[in-house]
Amino acid sequence: MIRLLLVLHPRAWRARYGEEFRALLEASPATAAVILDVALNAVRQHAAVHAAALRLLAALAVFTVVEVVAVRTYVTDNILWPPSTLPRTLALIAVLMPWLPVATDLAATVARRRRAARSGSR
Repeated sequence: MIRLLLVLHPRAWRARYGEEFRALLEASPATAAVILDVALNAVRQHAAVHAAALRLLAALAVFTVVEVVAVRTYVTDNILWPPSTLPRTLALIAVLMPWLPVATDLAATVARRRRAARSGSR
């Protein structure tokens, strides 16, 4: 059971905390609350590791839902529309806003790679 609870966590996390966490689990009774807490911690650790991908998926989900609602309620009949009325303006903002964190992640990645390329070429 302890091995399974450890494997639920990301590899880098296990490399850093695995032995200490194994000792903690061996010293604790394997109650349902402990198992649930460890499983939730594993989910949090994976979410932290894959935060950029989760933001991308969230933006895509919001974009899709808002677009479907906008089309079904006759606010618009295409994917991008001019903000000619208040509902159309609000719908356009709702479609575009979730992409800002994705764009920020992309800009940070590009900047990091440029810095790495510059420092590697020196």
